[in-house]
Formats: sequence, C-alpha cells, structure tokens
Amino acid sequence: MTASPGLLEGLLRPLLRSPIPDAIARLGLINAQLASRESMAPYFAHLAKMDLQVFFLMALAMQRHDAGPWLKRIDVPTLIVAGENDQLTPLSLSYRMRDDIPGAEMLLLRKGSHVGIIEYPELISLRIEKFLHQRVEPFLATRARRSAARNSRRQVPLDGKRQPAPAPAAIGAPVV
Repeated sequence: MTASPGLLEGLLRPLLRSPIPDAIARLGLINAQLASRESMAPYFAHLAKMDLQVFFLMALAMQRHDAGPWLKRIDVPTLIVAGENDQLTPLSLSYRMRDDIPGAEMLLLRKGSHVGIIEYPELISLRIEKFLHQRVEPFLATRARRSAARNSRRQVPLDGKRQPAPAPAAIGAPVV
C-alpha cells in the first residue's frame, strides 16, 4: 500500500463499491441472518470512502498495539461489547479486557460478529442505556461530590470558617 498507493487504490476502490465485499463478509465474517444486505450497505459505503492507505496503516498499527499493561489502571465504568463470532477482535481479547479492567462488564452478542451494532442495534442500545443509568451516572455523581469537597477544602474564607460544599446538580438537571 505504501509502495504504490495509487495502484492499490485504483484496484480496491471499485471493488469496495461492488457487491463483492458483502458476498465475502457473508461467508463467515458477519452473521448473514442478523445483518441484511440493506443494513450492511452504509458500512461498506463508508469503507469505500475511506483513505485506503490510512485504513491499512491503522489496521497494521492495531495489530501491533497491546493495551494490556494499562487495563488494570482504568478507573471508569467500562462496558465491553463482544461478538461471539468476531473474526477481527477475538472473543478471548474481550474476556481479557473484562477480566483485567476493574469492575468491567461485558455484553456478549450470541452469534454476533464484528458488526454487532448492525446485527443487534436494539439490544446494544438498551444495554448501553442501562449501563449509563446504573454505572455511569452514579460514578459521575460521586466524582462531582468528591471534586466539590476538594474544592471547598481549598477555598477557606478570610474569616477562617469553612462553608459547606454546595450539593452537586443532579445528572441531566438544567444548568442555570
């Protein structure tokens, strides 16, 4: 790709705009029963618009990258969405992330592939919504309270008397 980007671009771009990528994906990269041709069309159209040299360089960099050493240091609510039959992100890596990130949760898409968002859009949306309400909102509220407490300790009035920290606004409350 880097040696002759124009040649490869000229060969791949028309191919990506044809029915061939969908046919190849249906041989096992996606769950053909869950991802219709119509639902996959925008996915392939997006791929066809990408700078292919950048795409291949990103793919190479992703294969070389290992975030494993940092997973145990993640301290925010984490939801991993994994396709049981994902050929691009093996399920073993999703389990590793879930096990190494403290408190992480995982949504396993049975018979799902790398395009789980196309195969299970409602399930993923509902699970993310539940995760936001159960894990992210309380996490943010706790962080806001801690931040307010730290800030109130730093700001001592001239008379030396500490004022109580204001109550944090509720998540989603209008800011005035």
